Amino acid sequence: MLRATFFFIISLWLYYNAPDYYSYDLCLLYLSLFSINAFLTVQANLVNKNYLNFHLIFAVSFLFVNFIYPVFLYPIQVDYFAVFDRFPFNENIITVSTALALLGYNSYSLGSNLVPFNRNNVSNSFNFRKPTVNYLKLYEKFIFILGLLFLLILIMSVWKDLILRKADAFFSVHPAILVMNQIFINLVILINFYTIKFEKWSKPLMLIKKSPQIIYVLIYLSIFVITGDRGSAIQTVLVILFAYSLNIKVIKPLAMASIIAVGMVSLTFMSYFRSKDGGSLENVDNLEVRSSFDFAMDLIVTNRNLYAGYEYVAENGVNYGQGTIYYLFSPIPFLPTYISNLIFDAPPAQLTSAFILSDDADASYGLGTNLVIDLYMQFGTFGVVFFLFACGFLVSYFDFKSRNNFNLYMVSAFLFSFSIYMPRSTLFDVFRYLSWAFLMYYLFIFLFNSSNSDSEKNFNNK
Repeated sequence: MLRATFFFIISLWLYYNAPDYYSYDLCLLYLSLFSINAFLTVQANLVNKNYLNFHLIFAVSFLFVNFIYPVFLYPIQVDYFAVFDRFPFNENIITVSTALALLGYNSYSLGSNLVPFNRNNVSNSFNFRKPTVNYLKLYEKFIFILGLLFLLILIMSVWKDLILRKADAFFSVHPAILVMNQIFINLVILINFYTIKFEKWSKPLMLIKKSPQIIYVLIYLSIFVITGDRGSAIQTVLVILFAYSLNIKVIKPLAMASIIAVGMVSLTFMSYFRSKDGGSLENVDNLEVRSSFDFAMDLIVTNRNLYAGYEYVAENGVNYGQGTIYYLFSPIPFLPTYISNLIFDAPPAQLTSAFILSDDADASYGLGTNLVIDLYMQFGTFGVVFFLFACGFLVSYFDFKSRNNFNLYMVSAFLFSFSIYMPRSTLFDVFRYLSWAFLMYYLFIFLFNSSNSDSEKNFNNK
């Protein structure tokens, strides 16, 4: 706590004393302070020496989203990536907005270190009293059947575009269908890996032979990989890694570094091959990698949103949480639209920072957003500090408690699935996924308990 408090106070002072011009030395200082604190934060939050956790993946993503461009790319080539050339920004606010990002992360670090527990003495036995293993297997069958139904609906909706490998194949699909498919996949994976240890199998890879659900997961991954749609594929792989590391075997640091490296390279190739009319493997001959930064392009380009959003607030002020309506009310169909039109006379999607930044730049496509600036545009500096502090605290708390609580096991897994995406997006996108996942779980409990109750009554009557 003393270390985290020190870094937070230093970053607070640096932010309020940041100059209104670009300073390479200060940006390098911000990067150095971030790197030191991120390393210490990950170390302080290790549970049973498991490096595969939210804190590590979040820190790596946060690094590329906020600190690489101002230190390594801007001084050499301002328009290294085309987005920085096509959509100009005020270069004088690079320093202060980078200081804001540092303040945000150090607030996250402070919150994560507030959870009081001995991270080296945490039971990894998953002593879930309720639900039992047999109960979970029954629940998995329930989810598996629903998952197959929704996967069939998804494939039937886009099968022509899938054959042509169009990158926009899923654009016409209702978001609820995509969200439900991801929820079912996540739950099937989590329960499968949890129940492995109770089967007494000699090798975890026997899951392929023992479980037909693995085919379901592979088909789901394939339909996104062949079109270059990385979001759902990333979430699925992260949930697999999460469930494996907690239930089967802790992933060592060297293996973790290899996974990150392979992941970044794979995402770059997927990004290159996706196109509106479908990609072709013949394009590999024209693939040019100028530097290692190209492998993190999808993360680094969102740095531009940090600067553009900071300038937008300076000119227009904060919007006091208007953008959260889209996410907080999204679990209930049509409610976000109703509330948004009623209060602000605008569709909810138009209130998000992603839409505002794209519209302000007059872009013909979505430029995305940035976690820090999304909070800043809605709630100012206080919002960045408060919400990232809360995020750090909750992530650490759930990570600790998930060892003996199935509900928090699900929460931790869904949060981890957003660990890469969150720094370049928003804090609230995971809310709908969690809400619907728990709705499915408690719907099953209700149906299961009702069925058992009726059976018991019939038995007593006989």
